[in-house]
Amino acid sequence: MSFPGRVRAMKRHPLMKIMKNICDWLDANGIPHARVPLHVVPKVADGQITVTVTLLRSGRLYLDGKGDVATGSMSVPLRVEPPAVLADWLAGKVPAP
Repeated sequence: MSFPGRVRAMKRHPLMKIMKNICDWLDANGIPHARVPLHVVPKVADGQITVTVTLLRSGRLYLDGKGDVATGSMSVPLRVEPPAVLADWLAGKVPAP
């Protein structure tokens, strides 16, 4: 598939339809959405959000020993409940791109 074709396909992906809601909700809870990989779905339990984020060193992505982007777990208090539109995504029912 050509690059423009891939871009069109991504725009039609179910995840892209709710991406602004995802970013707004993560940001409202103090999680920088730009550090959350697209395939990651946060876990919400016991008043906490736990999510995998990319690790930074001096403001840049940090690479692990294999040359992959290093990731770690981040947990924060749930300050803002997720909007209803994110229910399927949080339940793992929206496939990763």
